[in-house]
Amino acid sequence: MIARRNLFRSAAAVLFLGALTPAGAQLRPPLNDPGNRLNNPFRTQFKPAWNFTLQDPVKLIDVGPVTDTRRSNLLLLITGRTLTDTQRTLRILHWNGSRFDTDGEMVSQSIGIDTLLLGRFHPGTPPPTVVPSSAQTPSGKPRKGRPATPAKTLQVLTNTGVFVWSEGRLQPLFARQLPDVKQSIVLDNRSDMVVVGAGDGSTPFEFTDTEMKLVPAQKLEGGGFAHFGIGLQPFPGSDGVNLSPGVRFAQAFWAGRTKWLIGLVRGKVAGTIADPTATTGDRLVVYTPKFPSRDKTFWETRMDDLEEAWRSDPLQGRVLDVRVGDPHNDGKPGILVLTAENDDKDRRVMFFAAAGNG
Repeated sequence: MIARRNLFRSAAAVLFLGALTPAGAQLRPPLNDPGNRLNNPFRTQFKPAWNFTLQDPVKLIDVGPVTDTRRSNLLLLITGRTLTDTQRTLRILHWNGSRFDTDGEMVSQSIGIDTLLLGRFHPGTPPPTVVPSSAQTPSGKPRKGRPATPAKTLQVLTNTGVFVWSEGRLQPLFARQLPDVKQSIVLDNRSDMVVVGAGDGSTPFEFTDTEMKLVPAQKLEGGGFAHFGIGLQPFPGSDGVNLSPGVRFAQAFWAGRTKWLIGLVRGKVAGTIADPTATTGDRLVVYTPKFPSRDKTFWETRMDDLEEAWRSDPLQGRVLDVRVGDPHNDGKPGILVLTAENDDKDRRVMFFAAAGNG
């Protein structure tokens, strides 16, 4: 088991930091080299594009095609108004060109840390629905119904199971509690894995049709990245989930020319009942590969291979979650940030659009 853990430290990124920090190395900020950055095609700037306020106590968000392969959805995981309320509502929305419309909702009971991840986790699909056809063929023979082919959309994972959109609603593929999943491992040409636990206690799993099983020890290669699914929730060891001194890991995205490692520089401590360590005035920090490291995979990349490309102005409220996606379906991914404001009574979703190199 020790060998398995050591191997997957280099796979599951910043909960154990092995993918970004060689064993035994001291964390330090990436070197500031303006000359290199100016000539780096991965150097990306960002600008605030839009935001809106939510009245519901949203805890986590994610973005991706859930109801339709041709467009992204915005997903909101909504909690109760009190810390003891275990009811959760998962709301699925899409952008209609002027506002977000609701596609559907699912209510569940939460046990353990809350998780929201989109991916391709489970190999199965719900039983196909028979789509009625005309009663007779042109020759007059009875026409058989044809099974509907499920769309190849992303599945939704929460701490209550794995679900897929079918027949106008979320239907379970794996209806069991998943109380300690913190991130997924996205790989090319295979199903996504999930990581349970943190630090030395972290363990990778994958889904079969009927069970969730340990993943055999292996070296992660090729395209892919670690997708963080619990936002800024505190957990044992979360105070050590740092990219460099003073920069808390928030999210990663590593596909094509979009290679971003996103952190938060903590602002002023303004603890809440939900999180005594919560801060306000946090700033987003985006690291991108240096030019000599441009061809390295996520699994090969260390912090020394990265440089700071952009840093935001201080953000209002306390940051709850950071994700990457294209919620307006403009064809360009950006950074989506969920914050709690007004003494945690309101939620704000902010979108930072990528402004390209320079």
